[in-house]
Amino acid sequence: MRFPFLTAVLLSVLPLAAHAGQSIQDTIHIEATGNDETSLFAGLNWTFGSAGAGPTAVLGIIYSEVDAGGDLSGGILSLNVNLSETGGPATMTIAGFTGSETITGQLGLGLNLDGSGLFGLAGFLSNFAQGGLTFDFDGDIGGFLGIHTYEFVEPLMELDLPFGGEGGEFITTPET
Repeated sequence: MRFPFLTAVLLSVLPLAAHAGQSIQDTIHIEATGNDETSLFAGLNWTFGSAGAGPTAVLGIIYSEVDAGGDLSGGILSLNVNLSETGGPATMTIAGFTGSETITGQLGLGLNLDGSGLFGLAGFLSNFAQGGLTFDFDGDIGGFLGIHTYEFVEPLMELDLPFGGEGGEFITTPET
């Protein structure tokens, strides 16, 4: 009865001898890689401008990609429908954004769906929030501030395990 136990101990220790003198850091390799994602989102903005102020429902699609260093970029297309009579016409916007994985700057172009023309937008986009200014080509300036359901994509981490174990990709948790 002693020999099976001794044999099991020796068989479990012998593979470790091949890695004698190596630290865990020498045998486990973790490397950040990029990641991308396309998602639908919904939101609620408070808009203001020459047409008045009021709540606006937002529905859109967003593409974002992050590199291994946490630099984020992408694009966003959204339909914005004012929920009050004083909020102005419904709009369609398209914007590009770039920044870090926590907050980005965005620049874009919008179209008033009542036929009153194009407008530009500049602002910020972060996890679950956005805001900025709008300006049409007649000189009117407005703005928006709101919340949405989108959370930025994070870099993937690639893991190589020692002793022939299986590695793979996983998403790290944000640092607190």
